[in-house]
Amino acid sequence: MIETAQIISVAAVLASFLVGYKYGNRLSNNNAGKSSNSRESSDQPSSNEEEENVFSDGGHGDCKMILVVRNDLKMGKGKIAAQCGHAAVGAVENARKNPNLLRKWRNSGQAKIAVKVESEEKMME
Repeated sequence: MIETAQIISVAAVLASFLVGYKYGNRLSNNNAGKSSNSRESSDQPSSNEEEENVFSDGGHGDCKMILVVRNDLKMGKGKIAAQCGHAAVGAVENARKNPNLLRKWRNSGQAKIAVKVESEEKMME
């Protein structure tokens, strides 16, 4: 049976992925707004190009999946590993909605980094 701690862990990982996506999207929109004044309407990027720019760092650097584990949930090492596996699979399934992001992550070696935080409050800072 799925425990509450497992559900919270998966939700926390997915929330961190979503927060990163929204933050990147906001930065991209701010940069696009600054440069759009100098562009003519025929030069506007397509929505596909805008999606690619959300995760663009000029072609340099890698794309990594960050898995956040909360220490206050008091899970054992095996349970943490299992939950990280579930979260990684879920994140990849969600990333399929953005093929450019998924391709960049795969071309970067499918890097995954696990970090720990003490509590949900620390994670949201």
